[in-house]
Amino acid sequence: MITQALFNQQQYKEAIICCDKSIQLNQNNDLAFANKASALFSLQKYKEALEYSDKAIKINPQNDIAFGTKGLTLTKLQRYQEALQCFDQEIKLQPKFQTFTDKANTLLQLQRFQEAIECCDKAIQLAPNCDQAFFYKAIALSSQKKYQDAIKCYDEAYQRGKHPMILLNKAFVLVDMNKREEAKIIFKQILDTNFQDKEYIRGLIKTL
Repeated sequence: MITQALFNQQQYKEAIICCDKSIQLNQNNDLAFANKASALFSLQKYKEALEYSDKAIKINPQNDIAFGTKGLTLTKLQRYQEALQCFDQEIKLQPKFQTFTDKANTLLQLQRFQEAIECCDKAIQLAPNCDQAFFYKAIALSSQKKYQDAIKCYDEAYQRGKHPMILLNKAFVLVDMNKREEAKIIFKQILDTNFQDKEYIRGLIKTL
């Protein structure tokens, strides 16, 4: 419970200390190893995250959390095929919308766009308000040049999570569709958000 509270507060170093104490008390506490792996991943310590994920899996091959963290870590390390195997194992143990979303992201890196779309659809079935799944689906659709469908998915994503990156990607699709005036409207909309590099957006507007 304490570890989860620290995760919720993004206090990952403190979470690691809690996990270490749990491991000292019980060397076979696979959940503590898995939680430590998750905290290390959040701190971008990918080599160590992989190590502790493997330790959790060795203790308990049914630990879906460890497989998920390992999949995310392998994706960061650009070991995409291995990552997919981990996500598939996590889905077999405990199918969750986030796992399908994470798998979709990895499939996008491999340019396996149709499979990514299918994963996003499964995530959306489990969690209809998952903005990330709609976002990844839109990226896959735009990569297939299915621009109208991509726009719809970006709109669905933005309804669920007001992230400026969604607007930015939508604007780029509108540019690809040669709808420059519509793209300009979206770029100007981004200027009213918390998007950090607003000079970049102003530069894009000038090119239209």
